[in-house]
Amino acid sequence: MITEHIDLILLVTGCITSVVTLQFFFPDMYANKILKIELVDDVSRFYFAHWGLVVLSISIMLVSASFIPEMQKPVAFATLIEKAPLAFLVFKNYKKPYAKMMLPAAMFDTVCSVLYVLFLLGF
Repeated sequence: MITEHIDLILLVTGCITSVVTLQFFFPDMYANKILKIELVDDVSRFYFAHWGLVVLSISIMLVSASFIPEMQKPVAFATLIEKAPLAFLVFKNYKKPYAKMMLPAAMFDTVCSVLYVLFLLGF
């Protein structure tokens, strides 16, 4: 069932994931308005922006894989390696202020992870 629709799943999850790219272009605005955190120095701003660029790369791979069947399993696996641990870290730290605002992303990443695992297992 998942395998039949993996192209659409990869396309939609890739497009939604790409929202985090705003971190690269507008790190302070994204941190302050979306996550309710403050980037206190240039180092934190640098790494925060860099993470937005990494997520953009993942988004591009997801969207590309939706059109190229040979890419689908490797990209689903690579994305699973990023999304599942991030969700775990957010849930593990959910009581901390910086993690509370990331709960929606963690829930989305959990759903993505489940879908990708089911796809990789052949469902």
